[in-house]
Amino acid sequence: ILSDSSDASSILDRWMKITNSEVVWTGYTLKFVPHAYNTITGNGAVFVPDTAPRYTLTDVDFVSKGVDPVDGSRVDPADAYNRLVIDIRERDNEYNGLPVEWKDQALIDVYGLRPASNFKADEVCDVTMATKVVALMGKRGAYLRNEYSFTLGAEYCLLEPMDVVEVVDPRLGTFLVQIKEIEENDDDEFQIIAREISSTVSTSTGASQEPIGSVPQNTGADPGDVNPP
Repeated sequence: ILSDSSDASSILDRWMKITNSEVVWTGYTLKFVPHAYNTITGNGAVFVPDTAPRYTLTDVDFVSKGVDPVDGSRVDPADAYNRLVIDIRERDNEYNGLPVEWKDQALIDVYGLRPASNFKADEVCDVTMATKVVALMGKRGAYLRNEYSFTLGAEYCLLEPMDVVEVVDPRLGTFLVQIKEIEENDDDEFQIIAREISSTVSTSTGASQEPIGSVPQNTGADPGDVNPP
């Protein structure tokens, strides 16, 4: 339940992190798009991700204005968080709080422990699900390091955040990216920030975690006969 006052944007942001998704407002439709690049089967349904590129972009498509049309940036892995804890409400323990941890020991061994702030996820009440949620959140923060920026003309006005495009660059090669942000400038051009696509951060089987159980006292039980006087 939402029992206290909070900005709608912060609630949506929390839900999107928990569900490994992004919210996209197109001006007339509110979309919830998952960060999923693999076909998943479960609960009698099959999810098939839409990873086909909307466009293949080459140097003739970019608005360069005398500079390199595709600008890449990479986060130093030494600056990436390698440990994350989410706080859930465990259903099997009367909805008491339970911290669930994810960490990448290989990154910790190389760069030292870099813990992210604890994330409150009261919406999650199952420990098995919590291990998947925290693993997906942790892997996205630790492994997705490459971002690209470029500018496109007005003929690409149909592009939306979370769309996939193929980039062909003579220096960087050919690769798929997913649009993160789109901003229209005064020249009716679209300045785009896109992130790399990695299927290894879109699925997780979770990790085993010993649940904390609690058996409450039954105060209504029949006490039986007392000892004779």
